[in-house]
Amino acid sequence: MQFPYIAIEKRDGRHPPPITGTSDARGTLPIVPHTFGTASRTLSQIENDKHELEIQMMDRVGNLESAILNSASSYGRFEADKRYIETQKIRYEREVRKLKSESEQLRSPPLSSVLLPM
Repeated sequence: MQFPYIAIEKRDGRHPPPITGTSDARGTLPIVPHTFGTASRTLSQIENDKHELEIQMMDRVGNLESAILNSASSYGRFEADKRYIETQKIRYEREVRKLKSESEQLRSPPLSSVLLPM
């Protein structure tokens, strides 16, 4: 029986078996010999884990999709609010200019008194 997901080291005499707890030639990875005893996982366990992982990933994808839709609708509301605020700002600026103009007119003396000597 072959397990494609487990690296099986070739024992042909040319390569001695690794010693447990040592590292590879680069000194970075620990070498742990593979065993196929009771501690090894069966194919059905691996398939079950694969199925559970697939369910979890689909749930996460669904959650991300709903989060994206919520973000898009929030962004749309944000943009609408932004346009409303900008429109209100323009209206208020016009109103301020109008009121300033009226205020200046009220402060200045009437033209009739300036033109006609008394």
